[in-house]
Amino acid sequence: MPTKKLAIALLSGSIALATPSTLSAPAQAAPAATAQQAQDACIDFLLRTIRAMPAGTHLDIENPDKPKSPRRTAQVPPVGWLGSSDGGAFPVPRRYWLDFWLLGYPTGPQDAAFADVADIWNHFGWRVTAGTNEVGDSTLEAALPDGYTLDAVRTLDHTGITLGCSSNPFPGWATQHTPSPTRLEQ
Repeated sequence: MPTKKLAIALLSGSIALATPSTLSAPAQAAPAATAQQAQDACIDFLLRTIRAMPAGTHLDIENPDKPKSPRRTAQVPPVGWLGSSDGGAFPVPRRYWLDFWLLGYPTGPQDAAFADVADIWNHFGWRVTAGTNEVGDSTLEAALPDGYTLDAVRTLDHTGITLGCSSNPFPGWATQHTPSPTRLEQ
């Protein structure tokens, strides 16, 4: 007679029995096939985030409240391609990334907005990790089941937040793509 292995998991103080397959990590979706698909997915994830925030919240590559300085500028680079393209015979997998300033919350400390981002991403079921980057800014990173990553960075002085997205790797050179938006609104 075959036996079935069971696993025990603690869920909010109660015990649940499950077969090992129900406790495994979610399956990864296939990577984006094109740069356009990667861009569209990143824009969709960022729009889902700001649409769950208070009315008037938006994303922009420029932050009028941030003075330009050598360390941090008022404008974030809106888009980039990660991976090398040395012109060789074999395309290197690329990642698409997109960054914006989160705007529309009252000026001053952005602690409530930063907490809202974490709550929204958790509500969507995305695994969120908090940390600190190399210059001391607070960070949130959401790892999505399909390989995309969202990040939020709160400036050291707590007065600004950037939201970004990077795609999972996709094949090809990614030289042809639709220009990225400079502003996203609810």
